[in-house]
Amino acid sequence: VFETEINLHNAGDEAVPYNVRIRKVNREEERRGPQRDEQGETLSEHELEYTYTAGLAWDAEEEIMYASHVADARIVGYRWNGEEIVEVTVDFVAENIIANMLVALAYHEGVLYTFYWSQFAIYRYDIEGNQLESIQTQWDDELTHGLGLAIDPENAHLYMTAFHNAGAHCDMKIYDINDDFTEIGYIDGIENMGEVRDADVRNRINWVPDHEDGHLWVYERNQAEVQDGAVGPDTPPYHAWQLDIIPGEEGIWEYEVIDHFEVESDAWSNGISHDGENLWVGNRNSNLVRVIDDGLSEAKWITIEPRSGEIPADEEVSLEVFIEPIELEDG
Repeated sequence: VFETEINLHNAGDEAVPYNVRIRKVNREEERRGPQRDEQGETLSEHELEYTYTAGLAWDAEEEIMYASHVADARIVGYRWNGEEIVEVTVDFVAENIIANMLVALAYHEGVLYTFYWSQFAIYRYDIEGNQLESIQTQWDDELTHGLGLAIDPENAHLYMTAFHNAGAHCDMKIYDINDDFTEIGYIDGIENMGEVRDADVRNRINWVPDHEDGHLWVYERNQAEVQDGAVGPDTPPYHAWQLDIIPGEEGIWEYEVIDHFEVESDAWSNGISHDGENLWVGNRNSNLVRVIDDGLSEAKWITIEPRSGEIPADEEVSLEVFIEPIELEDG
């Protein structure tokens, strides 16, 4: 292990916040995005405690994957060691979830966010299952069902998708967690990433902080490739989309599709998350969850501490850099 220091100096008159990101640079190709691995390959399958995993959320600090299970209205924490689930850390019923239709899930600073099908109140729980104050969101009348949740931890932004059941149209709203969940952005049309407008699909979303080219991942059926106009939840192919979110003026945000690829699953609306190396996708009709290669090479051999903080005026802070290339392949 090689250790060194980086010093950051603030020459200004006021304190300045900082946040460190590590990004792999591919000098051999001048295209956007790092070199991809076996994109979409199922690396392993694991059994969870319950079926129909519609929400997945990763706690990077504790290395726990939280899952929301629809029919049982349960939220369960699964500790992950990089190869297998080694422990169930928590298992509780989400109180006040109507008709047991627990869908989306997100995690941020010790709090789990979720909601139930056909409602827009976001329920919050601590990691022991105690219910916290809920959040009331407002949507246009034609949008009838909540779909997905994701949180950008760096900016404390909460992303939520909603679905118009009659017209099969999905939109997205962005809220500022640190400003009492004020709505700051709106994206019109997030279904099939513009390939098929008003497609009968149901998406789930996840935010990956280390994916600089596109932080937001979306799981849903790829309606553009469905044969003979087939409909219904169990009609493949199912895809993972990587999106770059672009804030806009007057609250109108946009997105750019970075890539998408087929993933193995059994229905639309299954949960999606990321454990720092690979994607996870849930199942509807069984208790399986799949670990799937995202096609990206994360730089796990280098760490920097502290990753974020504040530099006082006319002072400097030292960052420790640890390089451990033991598991890197030659070249």
